[in-house]
Amino acid sequence: MELEVFIGDLEDDLFDYENGDYNGNIPKRISMFFPKSHSTFHFILQKIEDKEIEGKQTDWGAWVALLYLHEMKDLLKGFYNEADFKVVEKEMIKLDANKKYALVACEMI
Repeated sequence: MELEVFIGDLEDDLFDYENGDYNGNIPKRISMFFPKSHSTFHFILQKIEDKEIEGKQTDWGAWVALLYLHEMKDLLKGFYNEADFKVVEKEMIKLDANKKYALVACEMI
């Protein structure tokens, strides 16, 4: 089983943050998979569990945090080394800074 982290689209019609049924309820991926997937996955899960970021489990193997890009940058800048952060930051530059996005930590089978 692979663990992955990516940015997801909260406007995905097939995703329901509030009332999803845990059966494939993961927002559409709009970024590449983030570096150091296993440690990033556990980092995001811990932040959600500790209520340091807004998020919850939305699927049997997926957790979604709801974040603006500046919040996502602040969170990940403290986690990644400079080179890995630059890779992630390039993905964020393409997105609207005024919208919330899903930071998705999921198990891929």
